[in-house]
Amino acid sequence: TVPGTVLAVTVAEGPAEPRSIGSYAVRVYEVRDNTFPYDVFVAGLVRKRNGGVEELRFADVDGNGRLEAVVVIRSAGSGGSAGVTGATGA
Repeated sequence: TVPGTVLAVTVAEGPAEPRSIGSYAVRVYEVRDNTFPYDVFVAGLVRKRNGGVEELRFADVDGNGRLEAVVVIRSAGSGGSAGVTGATGA
């Protein structure tokens, strides 16, 4: 759930894809009933990834007072570095 809103956000790697490369999907839902929080789909996107999805965070990345969804991706290489990508509008 996005803090201070009635939105729920999910992130998932593409089904049947390798763990280290492929795509991930971010989906946003309006929570009207806590019993069924994923009934009202609002928006979504699919992006390419090079690594595995590690975490979903929320932060005001651009300083506009609104939270953005931030997806942390960790590479599968020997360095195991992490990168982030954001989605605005949360």
